[in-house]
Amino acid sequence: MKNRMLAAFAALMISLAVVGFSYAQWTTTITVNGYAKFGTVSLIWSKYQFESETSPTGKFSAEITDGGKNVNVGFDNAYPGYKVFFWLETTNTGSLPVRYYNFKCTSTNDAALDSHFTLTFYDPAKNPNIWATFAGWKGTTHVYDDWGVPQSAVTFVAGETHWSLVSISIDGDVGIEYAGLTYTATFEMTGVLAV
Repeated sequence: MKNRMLAAFAALMISLAVVGFSYAQWTTTITVNGYAKFGTVSLIWSKYQFESETSPTGKFSAEITDGGKNVNVGFDNAYPGYKVFFWLETTNTGSLPVRYYNFKCTSTNDAALDSHFTLTFYDPAKNPNIWATFAGWKGTTHVYDDWGVPQSAVTFVAGETHWSLVSISIDGDVGIEYAGLTYTATFEMTGVLAV
């Protein structure tokens, strides 16, 4: 009986080996190797262009620095009632679509003057779109979605540029005590992935 069990077990093992070999000969395996390379989000100031100013004229200047991450805009011989218009071009240098997300004034050097300066953005037809005194921009993050600006107006794909017409104006009641002094302000714009 023991031999019979051993013979049956050996026959079963041989049968399984033959079936396994036959199965192995009639199957194949393939693999998929994948990767995900993440894109980039990057905005730079790429150009500026003077548009116009009130008369008597001041002296507008602009300089793009830090590889386009900063633009320094200035005007000399400013006076109460002065207003300057200029264009700023932003370029999407990343590989993903970007949209403007928010804008804020991060600092000024004289809080007493903040309410005398107004920064205005214009729509493509040169109509005032969004404006506030520097005091209104200061310390508050203004989100484009809150202004009712359509996403398509502030979204651009990789390599695309966007021109913005901007004005800075000084109201007419700035006191003579500011003659010869310099007022500075810093603004920050944030872009995010447009999904």
